[in-house]
Amino acid sequence: MKVLITGGAGFIGQRTGQLLLKQGHQVTILDNLSPPAHDGPPALPVGMELIEGDVRRREDWVKALRENEVVIHLADHHDYLPSFSKLFHVNAVGTAILFELLLEGKTSVRRVVLGSTTAVYGEGKYRCGKDGDVYPQPRRVDALEHGIWDPPCPICGGAVTPMVTDESVARPTSAYGLSKLAQEDLVRLLGERHGVEWVIL
Repeated sequence: MKVLITGGAGFIGQRTGQLLLKQGHQVTILDNLSPPAHDGPPALPVGMELIEGDVRRREDWVKALRENEVVIHLADHHDYLPSFSKLFHVNAVGTAILFELLLEGKTSVRRVVLGSTTAVYGEGKYRCGKDGDVYPQPRRVDALEHGIWDPPCPICGGAVTPMVTDESVARPTSAYGLSKLAQEDLVRLLGERHGVEWVIL
């Protein structure tokens, strides 16, 4: 099988590519090699092709997609500084461009695997001894600077305990989480509507 890994020069992408190569698949990587994540082209295993490009550019997608059958979409921008537009351009618009090309029928891609993040769930669900189940607001920078890692109850300000649940409510509390949720929604909606197999991790 021919597989394209976007963001494939990163830690997860390289390891995923190595596993796929060991299983006999052909692997192409599309990565912009931008700092600080990269200091230049990585030393990739023999058989793994690197295309330096950006998911925000249609022509780079066209070059990378070629005869690939599966796209493992790991490329994303994750900065908590106020580069809000870049978060959405890379994460959501880049994904929209992928689906535009898939729908034009100029590729062999039949499946998209999206790497997402727990940031789409925000702080998650917690239990307060006084107020029951709560969803805390984002942790404040000043609290983190003072080593206070746990969020307080949004109602009484008391201590809360994180809860593990089978189903979670998406409640992003950062622009990054919101951009990744938009990306998930694009994959889910466009995949279902247009018959593209999809998986979100």
